[in-house]
Amino acid sequence: MLISYNFLKKYVNIDIPASELANKMNMHGLAVDEIIEKKCEITNVFVAKILKIEKHPNADKLSLCTVTDGNETMSVVCGAKNIKENQIVPLAKDGATLPNNVTIKKTSIRGIESNGMLCSAKELGINDDHSGILILDPEKYKIGQKFLPFESDTIFNVDITPNRPDLLCITGVARLISGILDEKFTPPVPVIKKEFIDKTLDINKKLKVKLLDTKRCLRYSARLIQGVKIDESPQWLKNILLSSGIRPINNVVDITNYVMLEMNQPLHAFDYDKLTENTIIVRTAKSGESILALNGKNYNLNEDNLIIADAGKPVAIAGIMGGELFSVNNSTNSIVLESAYFLPGSIRKTSKTLGISSDSSYRFERGIDINNLVNALNRATELILEICGGKTSKNIIDAYPVKIKPIKIKLNFNRVNKILGTNFKNTEIIKFIKKLYFNISSVTKTYCTVIVPSYRVDIKEDIDIIEDIAQIYGYNKIPLTLPESNLTIGREIKLETFNKNISNILTSFGFYEVKNYSFLNNNFLKILKLKNYDTKEAVKLKNPFNEEETHLKTTLFPDLIKNFIFNYNNGNFNVHLFEIANVYKNENGNYKQIPFIGAISGGFIINTSFNKKEFISDFYYIKSIINEINKYLNINTEFDYSDATFDNEFLEYCCKISLNNELIGVAGKLRNEILYDNKIKENVFLFELNIEKLFALFNKEIKYRKFSQFPAVNRDISLVVNRSIPEKNVEEIIKKTAKDFIKSIKLYDIYYGEQIPKDCKSLTYNILFQSIERTLSEKEVNDIVQNIITNLKNEINANLRS
Repeated sequence: MLISYNFLKKYVNIDIPASELANKMNMHGLAVDEIIEKKCEITNVFVAKILKIEKHPNADKLSLCTVTDGNETMSVVCGAKNIKENQIVPLAKDGATLPNNVTIKKTSIRGIESNGMLCSAKELGINDDHSGILILDPEKYKIGQKFLPFESDTIFNVDITPNRPDLLCITGVARLISGILDEKFTPPVPVIKKEFIDKTLDINKKLKVKLLDTKRCLRYSARLIQGVKIDESPQWLKNILLSSGIRPINNVVDITNYVMLEMNQPLHAFDYDKLTENTIIVRTAKSGESILALNGKNYNLNEDNLIIADAGKPVAIAGIMGGELFSVNNSTNSIVLESAYFLPGSIRKTSKTLGISSDSSYRFERGIDINNLVNALNRATELILEICGGKTSKNIIDAYPVKIKPIKIKLNFNRVNKILGTNFKNTEIIKFIKKLYFNISSVTKTYCTVIVPSYRVDIKEDIDIIEDIAQIYGYNKIPLTLPESNLTIGREIKLETFNKNISNILTSFGFYEVKNYSFLNNNFLKILKLKNYDTKEAVKLKNPFNEEETHLKTTLFPDLIKNFIFNYNNGNFNVHLFEIANVYKNENGNYKQIPFIGAISGGFIINTSFNKKEFISDFYYIKSIINEINKYLNINTEFDYSDATFDNEFLEYCCKISLNNELIGVAGKLRNEILYDNKIKENVFLFELNIEKLFALFNKEIKYRKFSQFPAVNRDISLVVNRSIPEKNVEEIIKKTAKDFIKSIKLYDIYYGEQIPKDCKSLTYNILFQSIERTLSEKEVNDIVQNIITNLKNEINANLRS
């Protein structure tokens, strides 16, 4: 932000050099990035009057002007077209110096002597306008006085942090500096003179204001001014705007910009006669609406954009930029002056989605003073009436449905000293608070209650006030001390520990962890020929990075497949990867973020060695990993694996993994078409588990039991059962028959063939019997086996295979 030293001195008494002030600003947390010296580089230029204009005898496009500076009369040759007799103009006399080391001397132009030069604004270094001679106001410039286009000045380029929007104006900076220097702060107090008020002009009869969106626009004020004359701004106003980095446009627009710089309240002026039905409506845009903005660009609006409209169409993008068709120009006679408070988040969102920003939006996004609207409106009205003429309505429109109450904060005196490492007395702390221009409602021995002014939208709690006290006192004055605190040992949250242990299980099986983005890649889904992949439950991004990643991912499979293909295509044919990440679901507007673990495996687990032994990944290897996770849960209940009744587009065949009839995940083989298209010669297997459900099952309680000191007995049983009966059901019957003596059950053979009926299958189990109390006799084991066979026969019609 550019701050003029001369402009600053209008509001606070400063009698120190600019360099010293810049140093103090830096020491008090107001960082000055650059100091720009603005010097008036002209000499021997005077205010003169054109007495007579004649045609140059030897040139059609030149004129011979007789001018006087009050002391002498001389002839000057001039080529400008805007000169007239009796005009007051700047005259550079013989020997004058102008910016860029230009020196003026007497010279002969087409045979006629010219004793100086009548100057344009560009030649004087005021601005880039060289269309004609600079015409001066006879009421402000006396003939013969030295002409200085502007005062020498120092411009501070100050870095304003986002948390201090109150410093985005000259009075905000002046207020802070007055506290630093302990000097008086004089804010502008607008006074509208009686002669400028039309007592018969009632704005309520001339203008309708409808505030339809009170959530995005909390307050809207307006004033009507008639009979204004749109013209160039006076030079003092232009100088201030140029020093602040703002291009002058016309007197009305320049005044609104001046008040914004002065009081941090963006304003906007509408041409009253261009408003349909003399109506202003604050609302969100309708679908299909658009607006031609002041920057000459057309913007298509959406239903989230807050706009200012008349009875027919948008007239401005609220808080950002006005519409070209409703702007103030030379034909404007009456204006509606707007002063409003727009919700920062709404302005920020509209600015980002439309790709448009302005000085106004920069301030609205950070927060302005809602109680300063009318004050700024009156200040702008005061200046417009003095500079542009006209008369104002006797009243204003001020729509302010829900008044914002001031924030009150209890400030503990001991806490101030503890945080800052100081020993301030209570009276000193109160003095600092008053230097900040904060009000105090009550004081006790231990604390005071501070009323936060409405322009300090950044202050929410006591630590913010303590930070301000440090700033006003001076950071360089605070003693250097080491911070005091109790040392604590950080701990992981339980879910992080759970995830880490699950990761350790996967890495122990030879897997590597990967990290992917949280988006579904539409292009990759098309490559996998999953054009119809269901994204009904996917969370759609309102502002995606690109056209390919428009939704958050609902499964980990696509990224794992992409990782596998990338590795395989780069010569790594044995790929075993896993990822722990969130998937996202939109269940009828109820958004969910769910942690999942997914894994993909293909190729050798153990490469072929000299003894020709090898181990290639398969479905059962994947299942063994899932079983190990099941074992880690410590729940003494095994997962149920069953054929999936739903279609999974990624898998050739799929089984669902559940517990107590609740789906926990899926596992299966990667679709053959994907393998073929990507020239993958090995079978690839995947699984995906819901970590949220696993964590809910996790039993952290550890139970200890003695190892049996007695020998174990092995028995093999081959059964013939109906194909439709799950192996798990068979194992449950075996277990419940002799649960106290069965240590383990292993299914090591499944047979389908000619030796058994077509609708049956053969299951061969190895059962290990062992007692914790004694050695089991052969008769006991035989009796238990017989009971098992009997129960299997009775419950599922199982027979021993002969």
